[in-house]
Amino acid sequence: MRLSTILKVIGGLLVLLIIGVGVFIATLDVSQYRGQIAGAIEDATGRRVAIDGEMDLAIGLSPALVVEGVSIGNTDWASDPTMVSVQRLEAQVEVLPLLSGQIRVNRLILVEPVVSLETNAEGTGNWTFGTPDAAAPAGETAPAGADGEAGGGAAQLEIQEVRLRDGALTYRDGVSGQTMRVTLERVSLTGAGLDAPLEVDIAGAYNDAAFTLAGTLGPLAGLTASSAAPWPLDVTATAGGATVTVAGDIAVPAKARGLDLAVSAEGAQLGDLGALLAALGQTQPVPALGPYRVAARVQGDADALALSGLDASLGAMPRLKVTATGAVENVTAVQGLDLAISAEGAEVGALADLAAQVGQPVDVPALGPFAVTATVTGSPDALAVSGLDAAVGEAGRFRATATGAIADALAQSGLDLTVGVDAPDPAVLADLGAPVPVPLNARASLSDITGGYRLRDIQATVGRSTLSGAIDAVLDGPRPAVAGRINAPLLDLNELAGGPAGAAPAPAAPADGSGGGASGGPMIPDTPLPLDALRAADATLTLTADRAVLPGGAEMANVTLGLTLAGGALALDPVQAGIAGGQIAGTVALTPTEGGGARASVDLTGERVALGTLARTFGGTDALEGGPTTLTVSLSGQGATPHQIAGTLTGAVLVHTVDARMNNGAVNWAGGDVFTQLGELINPFGQREPTTPIQCLVFNMTATQGVLSNDHGIALETDKMVVGGGGAFDLGAERLNVKIAPRPRPGIGLETGFGKIVELFAVTGPFASPALELDAQKAVETGLKTAASAAGAVATGGLSLLGENLAGSLLGSSTDGEMEPCLVALGQKDPGEIGAAPAESAAPGTAAPAEAVEEQIQQQIRGVTEGLTEGLPEGTGDRLNEALGGALQGVLGGGGGDSGGAATAPAAAPQTAPEPEQPAQPEQPAPPTESRTVVQPDGSQQPAPSEPQPQQPATPEEAIGDAIREGLGGLLGN
Repeated sequence: MRLSTILKVIGGLLVLLIIGVGVFIATLDVSQYRGQIAGAIEDATGRRVAIDGEMDLAIGLSPALVVEGVSIGNTDWASDPTMVSVQRLEAQVEVLPLLSGQIRVNRLILVEPVVSLETNAEGTGNWTFGTPDAAAPAGETAPAGADGEAGGGAAQLEIQEVRLRDGALTYRDGVSGQTMRVTLERVSLTGAGLDAPLEVDIAGAYNDAAFTLAGTLGPLAGLTASSAAPWPLDVTATAGGATVTVAGDIAVPAKARGLDLAVSAEGAQLGDLGALLAALGQTQPVPALGPYRVAARVQGDADALALSGLDASLGAMPRLKVTATGAVENVTAVQGLDLAISAEGAEVGALADLAAQVGQPVDVPALGPFAVTATVTGSPDALAVSGLDAAVGEAGRFRATATGAIADALAQSGLDLTVGVDAPDPAVLADLGAPVPVPLNARASLSDITGGYRLRDIQATVGRSTLSGAIDAVLDGPRPAVAGRINAPLLDLNELAGGPAGAAPAPAAPADGSGGGASGGPMIPDTPLPLDALRAADATLTLTADRAVLPGGAEMANVTLGLTLAGGALALDPVQAGIAGGQIAGTVALTPTEGGGARASVDLTGERVALGTLARTFGGTDALEGGPTTLTVSLSGQGATPHQIAGTLTGAVLVHTVDARMNNGAVNWAGGDVFTQLGELINPFGQREPTTPIQCLVFNMTATQGVLSNDHGIALETDKMVVGGGGAFDLGAERLNVKIAPRPRPGIGLETGFGKIVELFAVTGPFASPALELDAQKAVETGLKTAASAAGAVATGGLSLLGENLAGSLLGSSTDGEMEPCLVALGQKDPGEIGAAPAESAAPGTAAPAEAVEEQIQQQIRGVTEGLTEGLPEGTGDRLNEALGGALQGVLGGGGGDSGGAATAPAAAPQTAPEPEQPAQPEQPAPPTESRTVVQPDGSQQPAPSEPQPQQPATPEEAIGDAIREGLGGLLGN
C-alpha cells in the first residue's frame, strides 16, 4: 500500500474523529452536569450553591459557557441568606492557551451580579469559608516560585474584556453598624492582557451618590510586579457634580511611591459636594459658594506628597470669590505652605448666609464690599501671614482696614498690624452696637504682648474730639486688664453724649414744685449700682485733656484723670481740672463691700471757681456773674444704691463764694414756686435794681449718717441785705428744715415794705416740694417778727422776742451792731444777737436819746413810703412822710420841742424782780388838737374831721404804734 493511501486513510479517520467529537460536543447537554458542578463548588466553599437556570456551551476555538441563575449561600450568622447571586454569567475562554497552562478569558460578562459582604460583631467576614481543606494550616504558606510569586506552576489568568451590567455590592460592618452600598450601572474593562494598558468605563452610585470613571490605566501586571517603567494613568471621574482628572504616572503603584500627577477638579456648585460627603459618611455641611476650580501638580510619595503650581478659585462675584496660588511642600502633613490667597465680595453681610449654611449662624452687618489679600507660609503649628491687606466697607460710609503681618496666625502672636476705621456715617456705628453720634476716624498700630495685645500710636478723631496715646489689653488673667494713657487736645463729651457740638448749656427747666423722679420716686436715684460691670475688667488708665467739654456744655481745661479698677474697686486719683476760671483737685473711690453694696468716698477741693460761670454752664442761667468760689467736699458713705449711699454720708461740705453779682433781670421774680418766693425774701430789691452785688455766699455743712447740718452754716451778704441761716438736710429721707434770717443793712430802711425790717422764716419739707413757713401764728416759734415787734424794737433800742435772738445768732450781730453772717457760717466768728446793748449803753432805767430813736424810725418810715407809693401821683410819698413824721413827733415830743414822751422811756432790760409800784401821777391835761389833712385819691388834701383824743398809751411801744396807725389811717382814709 502506498504511503499516500495510508496518509489518506489516516486523514480520513481524523476527520471522522473530529466530526464525531464535534457532533458529540454539539449534542452534549451540559445542564446534566449542573449538580456535579454545584457540588464541587459546595465542597470547595462549604456554602450552599445553586444553579437554577440553563447552562449552555458554545463550541469553537474559544468556547463560550453561559450559566444562568447561579447563587452561593451565606454563612449562618449573616443577615442575607445569599452571599453571591448572578442572573447570567457568560465566559469565553480560548482553548489552545490551556495546553500551555494559560487561562485566557476573551470575554467575561456578568448580568445583575449581587454581592453581599458583611462582618459580625467580632469582625469576622462572611467571605471566610469554613471547609477544612479550604485554607492552608496556620503558619503554612504556599511554596513560592523562583520569581517570588506564589505557586510557580500555577496557571496564569488573563482576561481581555470584562463587562458588568446592573450589579450591586452591599457591605455591612457589624462592628460599627455602618452599611455601604455600591450599584454599578455598567462596568467595562478592556485590555490586551495583563501587560497591556486597561481601558476603563464605569458608571454607578456609592450610597446613592452617582459617579463615573473613564480613561486608561496602566497594565494590571504593573500594579504588583516590580518594573522599571512607571505605571501610567489618565482618567476622568465625576461625582457630586465635580469633574476630576488625573494624568501622569506612578513609579511604584503598589506602594504609592513616586507619584507625578497632574490633578484638576472643577464644578458648577460647591454645595453639590455635600451629597457626596454624606454618602461617604461625613455630615459636615458644604455652603453653596458657587463654582470652583483647582489645578495642581502632585509629586512624591503618599506619606509626603508635594503640591506645586497650585491654582485654585472658589465662588464668584458679587457674592464671594476666593483664590489661592502657590505650593505646599507636604500636603499630607500640611507643612511648607507658600500660598498667595485673596478673597473679595460685594457685600460682607452676605457671609452671614454662608455661615448659616454650615450651621454656624453669625450676625454680619451689611457694611459693603470687602477684599483681603495675603501670603500664607509655614505650617498649622506656625502659620505666618505676610503682606496682609484687608478692607471692608466703602468710603463715605464706613471702612475698616488692616495691613501688615502676623508671625503665627493660629496662635495670634507676632502681630505687626496697622488698623484703621473711618466711619463718617454715625448710623453705621449704631448698627454695630457703638452708638457714637458723630463721625469717627481712628488709626493705630496693633501688636501682641504676653497674654494680650497693644495698641500704640493711637490717632483718633471723634467728632470734634481728638485722641492719641497707647493702650495694653491683657486677656489671659482672671479678667481682662486694660492699661494705658490717652491724651486729648479736645475731648467733647457733650457732643459724644448727643448734644450739639460747641453749644452752650441749655437753660434749666423751671422748677414746678412737683419734684421727685419721673415717676414720683426719690430725687436721689435708688437703683442698684452697676457693681457687676465693674468686676468685668481691671483697668489702669490715665486721661489728660487740654480742653474737655462735659455733657451739657460745661468746659474744663488741663484735665488729668487717673482711673484704677481692680477686682471691682474703682478709684479716680488724681482728679484735676481747671473749670470756671479755677481749679479742682481730689480723689473719688467706690469699693465693693460684703452684702452687695459699696463704699463711696469723695475728697475734692476747688479754688477760685467762678460760681456764675458754673451756674451758666450747668444750670443754663445768667442769674450770676463772677463769684470766685472755694470748694471743699469730703464725704463717704456706703450702700447698694446712690440713695442708700447718700443716706449714710459722713464728712463735710464747704462752698464759699465772694464778689459775685446777681443779674436780677435773669431771675423770674414773677414765678410762684418756693425758690422764687425765697429769692424775693432774701433779695427784696431784685425787681427794682438790675443787679445785686453779692459780697459773700457760704454753705458750710457737716454730714453725719446722711444728714447735712449746721445751725449757722448758710450765709449771704449783699450791699443792702445780710442773710443768715442754718438747719439740716436729710439726704436719706430727702427732707430739709432750714431757718433763714434776712435783714437790711443799717441805713437801707424797710425796702420790702412795712413789717419786714428783720424776718426769720423757715424752708421745710421734702426736697421735691419744699415750703416756706410764714404763718404769723408761728412767729414766736419760728422767730418771725411782726410789724408791731419791729416798732417796739426801734422804740426800746433792743430785741425782745425769741425769734429776734435767733435771727441775731444767724446774722452774727456783734456788740457794735455789725452783722457778719458769712464769718459765722465759716466758723470765724461766734454767733451773736441783734439788739444786744453796747457795753457803753445807758444803764437800765435811763432813757435812750430821743434823736437816735427818731432817726431810726424815720429811716424805716422812708422805706415804708417808698414801697407804698409806687405808682401813686408824684409827691404822695413826701406827703405820706410828713403825715407819719408828724404823728411820730407827737409821740416823741415833736412840734413843741418837748423832749418827753417816748424819748424818755426807759430802755427794756431784763428784770429779776417786779418793779416797785409807782405812786399815782396827777392827771395831765390833754395836748391841743392839731389840724390834719387827708390825701384824697386824686392827690388833693382835705381837712380831716375832728376826733376825740384817745387815751394816752401806757408804754412807748403802744404810743408809737398808735401814732403810726393814726398817721396811716389819716393818709389812706383808714
